[in-house]
Amino acid sequence: WGTRMAHLLHEGAFNINRGGYEGAYEVAGRVLDTRDLLAKLFHAESSRQVIFTPGVTWSLNMLLQGLLCPGDHVVVSGLEHNGVMRPLFHLCETGGISYAVARTSVTGEMTAKAVEEQIRPSTKLVLVLHASNVCGTILPIEEIGAVCRKHGVFLRWIPPRARGRFRSICRRCGIDFLAFTGRQGSERAGRGSGDS
Repeated sequence: WGTRMAHLLHEGAFNINRGGYEGAYEVAGRVLDTRDLLAKLFHAESSRQVIFTPGVTWSLNMLLQGLLCPGDHVVVSGLEHNGVMRPLFHLCETGGISYAVARTSVTGEMTAKAVEEQIRPSTKLVLVLHASNVCGTILPIEEIGAVCRKHGVFLRWIPPRARGRFRSICRRCGIDFLAFTGRQGSERAGRGSGDS
């Protein structure tokens, strides 16, 4: 994969959607093809639902700032990364957003019931990871998805680094927003090097 990226950077780093020449059209075509493939992989309705960003934190900020309005409430797990909590805390201080943390047990386990207990009428989003890279806890994403559908709440999921089996999870769980890195842990699988 590194050789292909090096070739693209040296031979094909064109400014797509702004250049009216063959190289720019070729790279734009590759981007569109990749979006189509990812849409099929995750059962998106359209490749227009697939975007690339510089990183997962960037994606998270786009979601939080684009979806949430003053008065909205968010539920998170007690296992979330600093890259999730800092933007959310900032919006609580500056944007009139509030959040609640679904409780975990002393062993780091969390249930869908713990999420449901934190949902209020103003809850718009449940934001959870799939597996903690600190303690190894795997959240019950299917059950959490069912709780979100029951209450009409959006679900934003950050899947595990090993993405081999999360295609079927996306279909079953009613995930509204998915962000994953195409870089970390993916070199052996030959996947992309950008984030989405």
